[in-house]
Amino acid sequence: MTIAPSRALPAFDHLHRLTDRRGLFEHALHGNPRPEHGYCLDDVARALAVICRAPDPSAAMRALGRQYLDFTLAAIDADGRCHNRMSVDGS
Repeated sequence: MTIAPSRALPAFDHLHRLTDRRGLFEHALHGNPRPEHGYCLDDVARALAVICRAPDPSAAMRALGRQYLDFTLAAIDADGRCHNRMSVDGS
């Protein structure tokens, strides 16, 4: 007997919980963000890739994607170098 693969769509609630007005927090304790650790560009970029691959993103998911893209672009210096980390105060 063959079992058909599940077609359930992934839930993005966790990304919403871990995101504030600046970006995606780097760390969480279960479902609770840990803002004291700030943000990390590589995590934000991975979240952006996840959102971009969603088959039918909702308006809220598209807004998250835009926020992650803005964070990513802001981390890139004019010379092409990137800032990988940002504290919760934006520094």
